[in-house]
Amino acid sequence: AERAAFPLHPAGEALTRRYRGDHVGVHPQRQPGLNYVGLNVTVGRMRGGDLVAAARLADDYGGGGLRLATDQNLILTDIPTGRVDAMLAEPLLATHSPSPGAFERGAVACTGNEFCRFAIVETKARAATWARELDRRLGPDAAGDGIVRMHFSGCSASCAQPQIADIGFRGET
Repeated sequence: AERAAFPLHPAGEALTRRYRGDHVGVHPQRQPGLNYVGLNVTVGRMRGGDLVAAARLADDYGGGGLRLATDQNLILTDIPTGRVDAMLAEPLLATHSPSPGAFERGAVACTGNEFCRFAIVETKARAATWARELDRRLGPDAAGDGIVRMHFSGCSASCAQPQIADIGFRGET
């Protein structure tokens, strides 16, 4: 602060306490009459058949565009406003919802011992199961801002950053 050419003002707790946002949900695009639909892919794991189904939805309802978000969710683009409701009724969206529960939306998991030799515990399936169960038990009003950040790391490397989550888990021996 002494060497800065300008004053450094504290940002306050709001900067670290608020949710950073994502692309989950139905949102208007810049192009009039078009929307994008962000699908929640819990802990970033999607079956191959579901990815094929998502590609079909992109072709059937939009311009064929699929995007992967940095938070491991899936975005379908160029959906005309008149086609959004029909697409939301598709079976795939029951699993990868554009309106997930607070725990499913905030679940993050490292690769875990399934694909990482350092991990002590399995993380992906466990995190998804726990998130779905907490959403089922606590309901849609579980979080005031719509998300509970629950991070699972399989070892002490903390790749899923459990230390910055609302609820953090780390595999230990």
